[in-house]
Amino acid sequence: MKIAIVGGGVNGLALYLFLKKFDLSATIYEQEKEPRVDGTGICVWTEGVQILAGLSSVGAVKKIINP
Repeated sequence: MKIAIVGGGVNGLALYLFLKKFDLSATIYEQEKEPRVDGTGICVWTEGVQILAGLSSVGAVKKIINP
């Protein structure tokens, strides 16, 4: 499986670290040459929170990725 993260800001780096926790590797693509002071926030809809709650363990995520 190849995972690409588009954007090396706070959210992209957080996602990279989250994936690493599950022994998954990813490539981060960023167009800026240097860090910026501005960025974006994270908005998770109710359905997203429910999915994250269901996937709260490493074992659950690994079962979904490698059934």
